[in-house]
Amino acid sequence: MNIAAHSGLGRHLDLRYRSNRIAVLGTLLAAVLIGGITWTTSGDISFAATASTAVGVFLAWAIARELDPDHPGTATITMVVATILALLGPPATAVVAVLLIAIRILVGTVGAPLRPGDFVVLLAAAGYAGSRPEGWAAAGALVIAVAVAHRQRHRWLPAALGGVALTAALVLSPGADVGLASSLSAALIALAVVGTAAARKPEAVTSTSDFAGQTISADLVVAGRVTAAVVVIATGFLGASATSLTPVVAVLAGLAVPRRRPTRETTPRIELAAPSGDPSGT
Repeated sequence: MNIAAHSGLGRHLDLRYRSNRIAVLGTLLAAVLIGGITWTTSGDISFAATASTAVGVFLAWAIARELDPDHPGTATITMVVATILALLGPPATAVVAVLLIAIRILVGTVGAPLRPGDFVVLLAAAGYAGSRPEGWAAAGALVIAVAVAHRQRHRWLPAALGGVALTAALVLSPGADVGLASSLSAALIALAVVGTAAARKPEAVTSTSDFAGQTISADLVVAGRVTAAVVVIATGFLGASATSLTPVVAVLAGLAVPRRRPTRETTPRIELAAPSGDPSGT
């Protein structure tokens, strides 16, 4: 089933691709590892927190596929880094998911127009992220992404998203402290900045969008990376710790790791055709 035929936000997870199978296996391994360490160190384990943390590792993989679509290996490295950073504490997985949507829209990896149901999801996502300090920057990124990607139509949508996010932030999160949360938050911000600066800028992207088969813009990929870094930095200064976005920090760190030439994965021979590149999931 091609989700892009029904939504401009989702991407299918095709297990015929090796990197997608690695994503599933890596998420399960992260859950076992994190749960085991928690049990060993504290003698107790929260299955809900462990599952949430493992989902954060998967989201790190998904964001990495958006920000480096030609290199599946980057997403694998990102999962390792995300698992290590998860030991600092569980991330705000719902906020990270909102940022994933924002980056996906901005980069245009789905390539499908937004459907009516997508608007409901976007409004809910902006409202949720805007209701808590760790999500303010992600809500802003979502507004900007929609405005940039759909600047020729639906001009009312960015204003509506921004209004929902701002209203929710003011009503549900009054009196939040603004300022750098901790030295750990500062270290994660520094890691995100260094990773973004050290990442190789793609001169061209060979992967194509899921729906229309159009080549993904390298400039938009870079814009997505910068957006992710800005969100981490802003979150660290807007009354929340950057530890809430460790999956995003892991992505930016993973992008700095040297990569081989672009690789392609193909589906089994019985398939008549396969999309270029390797699609991310979720």
